[in-house]
Amino acid sequence: MAVLKTFETCLNLVIVIIKLPEILSNRKQIKHFDANEIHILGNGPSLKNDFGTLKKLLSVNSNVMCVNLFATAKEFIDIQPNYYIISDKKFFADYVDERVTNIQEPTIKALVDRVTWDMVLFVPYSCRNSSKVKRILVNKKIKLQTFSYVPLVGGFEVINIFLFKYLLANPPYQNILIPSIFQAIRLRIKTIHVWGADHSWVENYVVKEDNKIYVRESHFYDLEDEVVNVIENRYGQSAKVHEEFESLAKTFRSYSTLRKLADVLNIKVLNCSSKSWIDSFERVSFKLEE
Repeated sequence: MAVLKTFETCLNLVIVIIKLPEILSNRKQIKHFDANEIHILGNGPSLKNDFGTLKKLLSVNSNVMCVNLFATAKEFIDIQPNYYIISDKKFFADYVDERVTNIQEPTIKALVDRVTWDMVLFVPYSCRNSSKVKRILVNKKIKLQTFSYVPLVGGFEVINIFLFKYLLANPPYQNILIPSIFQAIRLRIKTIHVWGADHSWVENYVVKEDNKIYVRESHFYDLEDEVVNVIENRYGQSAKVHEEFESLAKTFRSYSTLRKLADVLNIKVLNCSSKSWIDSFERVSFKLEE
């Protein structure tokens, strides 16, 4: 086991060295908002139930980060987030299938047309010059902040945490909330509130007679549920059960790693979701007077 971890750590360090120019480029940060705390809004359906509570907690000076398609939600204008993150490189690709286009165009249009306040947009470093980013930045209220993708797999955890602390690497970004929390940690925000972090997909999995996994997915901004195939594996084939559960394991392992990193930096990550499968962060609930 020690030999394997040593090999993995050496491989991780080689990757860090190769990616060093990109990493150093991302050290340049634009001026961010002063913040001791931030609310990160995931797209899980529990946010529908928790939104009223969230609104009561927010003040004019509250820092909020939204993700992915949230700009298309009617609540976007009410929240007016000062941070926004899109981490999927496919979103910024020029040649995509109709499904991705149906996600790209409404989101880009919403960001360009609806943002009338100062906002920082986080995107992967490799996407910084894409035509999609350039279209979004037509809105001068939106400022660009890039981030690296240097995922570490295996190796000695103490070395991994050290590399994460100094922004030389990151946990695998299996889900949008992982880079969202990591960027909040990057800003050294002391209290991070996470909402809409259901991660309860497994409750809705079904393997049909064609041996494909289907899931009834629901997001905060959806009007109704939709039955879709589980995301294909990296070979473009329908994911097998073991592949999907391995992916889930990586997701939850990344949250565990983020918790350890936050503890090292004396940062609290609080899971405010009324429903969540994430067990790495302290759970909190708010009982506010009517």
